[in-house]
Amino acid sequence: MKLILLIPLLYFGFYSPNVQKIEVAHLKFSAENNLNKKYYDSRGKINFIIQNEHFISIVKGIKISSSQINEIKFQSITDITNIENDIRQKYIDKGEKKGQIKIISKDDVFNQIYVYEKENATEWCRYTVKWIDEIKN
Repeated sequence: MKLILLIPLLYFGFYSPNVQKIEVAHLKFSAENNLNKKYYDSRGKINFIIQNEHFISIVKGIKISSSQINEIKFQSITDITNIENDIRQKYIDKGEKKGQIKIISKDDVFNQIYVYEKENATEWCRYTVKWIDEIKN
C-alpha cells in the first residue's frame, strides 16, 4: 500500500512539467506616462500597456482604498522583466544540460499579477491581469 502512494508522489515531485512560479506581482498604472496606455478590446477586456509590456484583465476590477495601497509593495516593470529573464535563463541553462529546452511564457512567471489604477483621491481599482507575450517589430 505504501508503494502505491509513493509512486504518484515520485512522479509529481520529480517529473512535474510545471514552472515554479513567484507568488504575486503588484504594478501601478498611470496613463500620465507616455509609455502607458489603457484600452478595451472587442471582448470588453481592459488592456494595459505599461512601458511596452502588455497585460489584459481577467476579471472586473475591484475598488480598494488609498489606505490599503500604502500596505502594498509595488514592483516596477524593470523588476518583473528582470525576474522573468532570470527564470527563463534558468530554464534554458537547465534545458541545455538535459538537451531539452523549455520555453516559458511571461504569464508563467507569477501566480498572480495585479495592476492598480487610481480612480480618485481616495480610491483605486485593482485588476487581476495576465501578462501577454507579444512579438514586436
